[in-house]
Amino acid sequence: MARLESISAACPVCSERIECPASATAPRGDHATVTVDTDPLRHHLTECIAANAAGSSSSSSSSSVSFAVAGTPRPQGNKTLGRARGSGRPVILEGRDAGQRARFYAWRGAVTDAAHDALKAAGRIGPFVGPVRVELLFLHKRPQRTPAGHRWRSATPDADKLARAALDALKAAGVVGDDGQVAELVVRKVLALPDENVGLVGTVSPLDHAHAPESAAEHLPAPTDPDSPANAVPRPQRPRSHR
Repeated sequence: MARLESISAACPVCSERIECPASATAPRGDHATVTVDTDPLRHHLTECIAANAAGSSSSSSSSSVSFAVAGTPRPQGNKTLGRARGSGRPVILEGRDAGQRARFYAWRGAVTDAAHDALKAAGRIGPFVGPVRVELLFLHKRPQRTPAGHRWRSATPDADKLARAALDALKAAGVVGDDGQVAELVVRKVLALPDENVGLVGTVSPLDHAHAPESAAEHLPAPTDPDSPANAVPRPQRPRSHR
């Protein structure tokens, strides 16, 4: 078996080839396990995107913060009922089993670390204040026999559950103070190209009130007076007991 020392992976931002240390176990039959350390690629992606964001803005106080994480995106929101250690009281746990739970927390921790590193690289002191726009691009493994022209992923995990994990990670990283600041959210799920790694590329940008969307009143019915008797909500009637 040939000695394996590294694997080259392409940066999806600048296309530079990054060498990631790799090792392979002794083959068992026709199979061997390969372990790849993706930290060099993750750090390169963080620095690459942060440099692009810093170069596109002259003020670090209002510039965007961009980050990237290599790895399989994990959703948040699949809950199971478990028991607390010691007390034995019922608790709600993330994930359907211990393995899924461990993979989820490892993923969200990686997103938190990458976002925190990007925040420092952008020269920001503290989280964004006020409304922000969050753009999340999730790259998933391309299934075999997928036509070359197919780029969008229309299977699980759900986009809202992927975004939930990423938004909680942004809060934990100190990029935003609260999820409620996210006034505009763009989530995309795509299939990675053969030379792309799976993972997440995200950007957080401040929103200017002067460029808020125009009124959509023409698409909605006119508001009515909530104090009008015609709009009064009837009080629920207590069901009569039959004895």
